[in-house]
Amino acid sequence: MKAPQILSGFQDLLPGDMIARNKVMSMIRSVFESHGFEPIETPSLEYYETLTGKEGGESEMLMYDFTDHGDRHVGLIYDLTVPISRVMATYQDIPKPFKRYQIQRVYRAERPQKGRFREFYQCDVDIFGTASPLSDAEIVSILSDSLVGMGFKDFNVLVNHRGVMQGIMRTCGVPKETLKESIVIVDKLDKIGPDGVARELEAKGVPSAGKIVEMISVQGDAGVVIPTLKGMLSGDEEAVQALDNIKQIIELAGAMNAKVKFDPSLARGQSYYTGPVFEARLETPKIGSVAGGGRYDNLIGIFSGNQVCATGASLGIDRIMAAMREIGMISDTKTIAKVQICHFGEGSTPLALECAKTIRESGVPCDLYCGDGDIRKQIKYASKKGVPYIAIIGEDEAKSSTVLIKNMETGEQEKVEFSKLGEVASQLA
Repeated sequence: MKAPQILSGFQDLLPGDMIARNKVMSMIRSVFESHGFEPIETPSLEYYETLTGKEGGESEMLMYDFTDHGDRHVGLIYDLTVPISRVMATYQDIPKPFKRYQIQRVYRAERPQKGRFREFYQCDVDIFGTASPLSDAEIVSILSDSLVGMGFKDFNVLVNHRGVMQGIMRTCGVPKETLKESIVIVDKLDKIGPDGVARELEAKGVPSAGKIVEMISVQGDAGVVIPTLKGMLSGDEEAVQALDNIKQIIELAGAMNAKVKFDPSLARGQSYYTGPVFEARLETPKIGSVAGGGRYDNLIGIFSGNQVCATGASLGIDRIMAAMREIGMISDTKTIAKVQICHFGEGSTPLALECAKTIRESGVPCDLYCGDGDIRKQIKYASKKGVPYIAIIGEDEAKSSTVLIKNMETGEQEKVEFSKLGEVASQLA
């Protein structure tokens, strides 16, 4: 008989994976809620026409879609932006500004690659119903606070504006019909470098490729970069206004202690962005982008007919966890249990049950062994699971109302009176 196989691009998450993942999600959730954001969840299945309303042909290529038993054309969600846009169109009486976060699995029918799966968690945070730069600054602040909260130190949250990028293209004479393609090329700057960007732009027949690279390569403090670009783009009013918007966002985010930096090369590929765009990049480890987003004021109108301003970002849980593992920020914890109770012999079970109750009430996760086997088998089981402590209860312990606590790493043992077990257990967490 052929062994069952998992589908390509999907993964089983065993206890060690889920313990680490839940810890990271808990850290992120804590930051979101500290900013007053509310949790929501939406269905994994949506009508096909709902899911294709945003990106047209591109979304169709990403989607798992099928006809269900009710002869309805449906699809699995491939991101969380379309579902929340549908929610905002459906529940128009939600008080605004509406601050929401959503952590949920999404599905993409694309070729799997290292670190990229067809089923994965997406973690979104958005503000709806306001065009205030303060809302954009708060999203930037949340990205920064989330990375700090997880223990990262060497990172930046980069900010740019579609108006700046488009202004650079207009100033350099890029035709409207090649604008989108040119921005996609610029977005590769950190991968192929300035010379690579210039070559690809020239290959597409883009004029002034060198000038474009010069403008997007201006780096430094925002107080210097913004005036420099204003001088270069002085004839483009929309670009100058966009630079003023960036200045406001950076000042507001900075006042919230965000690690924020202006980067005129930042493009973000999605065509639905209408203003500021953001991207969080790790420098140590050098893994690149782990979060991104921007303002998308026109998207909800596709579903409701009424424009609702929106800004937000998405954090890549899998990339963040890969970075944390690379620099040793995630331990290889295989079990939640801090203590396992090993019991054997006549009269040991009642005391084992009382011990489990006492340890759990002290706030320490406790695994009561419930299989068959002598004490050696139980200790071997605890060792294989990676439980840091065991509480041994045999006939002698049952008679004397004591428990033998053993540190599985050092081998040290301590006999504890049952009346003091709660106090001792609370120190094992």
